[in-house]
Amino acid sequence: GAEFLRWQLRTAAVDRVLVNGANALEWLVKAGVVAEFDVEEVEYRNAKGRSKTMVLSHAEVDGRRWQGWATPVEDALSPDGQAGRVDWLRAQ
Repeated sequence: GAEFLRWQLRTAAVDRVLVNGANALEWLVKAGVVAEFDVEEVEYRNAKGRSKTMVLSHAEVDGRRWQGWATPVEDALSPDGQAGRVDWLRAQ
């Protein structure tokens, strides 16, 4: 669990961790790996042209950047939503 993850991060040259899905974000906080995430909302248009909001989370722990999103990558995002997430990742 959490101890193994901490060990992996201590022994690996990792400066950014991507977190896919709300359950994973919640687990990291419950396990004490990340104290809390800052949250940002990014507006985008879905495939049907409707305005939607994507919640993106980030934190810095021991010099590592943690970035995640509640909606798993497998879920279909419109090209606009994909571009919004990519832009956010690059800006962090």
